[in-house]
Amino acid sequence: MTAIELKGATTTDKLAPPPVNPKDLSKGYEFKPPGQADKSDPKKWEVSSYRFAPGFVTVRQGDSVKLRVFVVNADEHEVGITDPDGRDVVAKTKLNRGREYELSFTAKKIGSYHLTCSTHAPTMAAIILVLPRK
Repeated sequence: MTAIELKGATTTDKLAPPPVNPKDLSKGYEFKPPGQADKSDPKKWEVSSYRFAPGFVTVRQGDSVKLRVFVVNADEHEVGITDPDGRDVVAKTKLNRGREYELSFTAKKIGSYHLTCSTHAPTMAAIILVLPRK
């Protein structure tokens, strides 16, 4: 799994910047208005969002789950995993850029486990779906 930042940029010649700062809509969005995105191009503006890729994983009940997460973008993420009842199975921990981490738990309950970065929620989240063992 990879922690990434998706970016998009254009200029005011092609498209006006958003009327509302995306950062006011969610912590998971970033916005650099014209004049800040590129000092050499005062018309350029940029938006970005943080994600986990892939954003969905399927395992079986009883599996030992080991997610290896490599952080590509953002200096720091505060990440944790909750079970279908909302209980922590991996306590919140800080992950830093350029490093790989292993997050482990046992998939005891059937349902959706949620991997969430509280720094960039709600956009930076993934689901680990636990299916019954047959």
